[in-house]
Amino acid sequence: MCPIGRVAFVAFGPYEGKLVAIVDVIDQNRALVDGPCTGVKRQALPFKCLQLTDYVIKVPHR
Repeated sequence: MCPIGRVAFVAFGPYEGKLVAIVDVIDQNRALVDGPCTGVKRQALPFKCLQLTDYVIKVPHR
C-alpha cells in the first residue's frame, strides 16, 4: 500500500521526469496524482509509470 502524499517521478509517458504527489489510490494498479508545480494535471496513472521517492507530504484527504 502506498501512502497518500507520497512523492514520485513519472518514469515514462508525456510527463516523463516530472514530480507528482499521490492524492488517492484508486486500486492496486492505479493512483490519482497531481503535480501543480510541474504542470501535471490531476489524473490517474498506473503505478508502473511511477518511481516512488522516500518523501511524503501532507495532503488533506476526506
